Amino acid sequence: MSSPGVKAQPQPDTSLGAEASVVNAQGAHQDLVTGGASRGSSLFHSFETFNVGEGRSLYFANPIGIEQIFSRITGNSPSKIDGTLGVQGHWFRLMRCTKPLSSRDTAILPTTLKPRLEA
Repeated sequence: MSSPGVKAQPQPDTSLGAEASVVNAQGAHQDLVTGGASRGSSLFHSFETFNVGEGRSLYFANPIGIEQIFSRITGNSPSKIDGTLGVQGHWFRLMRCTKPLSSRDTAILPTTLKPRLEA
């Protein structure tokens, strides 16, 4: 089901302070998430809202040495993902829920997505 008007414009929250996630436009229909809090081989992102509209793509940067990328959505609005999610460079596992969540719920379903290959 498509969601007209929804764009790939996740809004980072302020919970990571100086290590906040940054959403960078990479063209008319693609965005790249950089920044985040790095701890060992893990990278953490935190968003107030997270939507990816139909026909749009959102990729997470995967710096050298990072083996796991975790993202959370802290706002109260449901997320709509009608476009493409991916990561630059390496395979990754997206943790997604199978039902609407409240801010107190947790549900995880692993889904493997393909990486975006650099030209």
